[in-house]
Amino acid sequence: LEFLRYRKPNAGEPGGYPDGDLGRIKAQQQFMMSFLKKSIGLKLPNIIKTGLNNVETDMTMSEGLSIATKIVGMNSEDITTHMLQGEAEYRNRTSYFFHDEVETEELIKEIYGKEESALDDDM
Repeated sequence: LEFLRYRKPNAGEPGGYPDGDLGRIKAQQQFMMSFLKKSIGLKLPNIIKTGLNNVETDMTMSEGLSIATKIVGMNSEDITTHMLQGEAEYRNRTSYFFHDEVETEELIKEIYGKEESALDDDM
């Protein structure tokens, strides 16, 4: 949990991500890929069940287990992560990320295969 939420060191400690929140996002993606590589398999339904018993969500147990059974046997190479294009900036010693609206729209089209008119209806 500390790895996933890490932003900056405690007072007097060196460190922090040089690229601010972008570094944290990369670390979170690294964690998720590692987690998925280890959990995709026959243990996944039990992992889903444990997670749903410990997380407040509107997903039902049957929905979670249905997803798990579809994922079992999937390879980690079948999973793709994306990061929005944009720029990280520090303002008042706080890291912010400003996404590029045009690039974001293109990424959505690429991921979901939607035409521009369909995107406009959904947004």
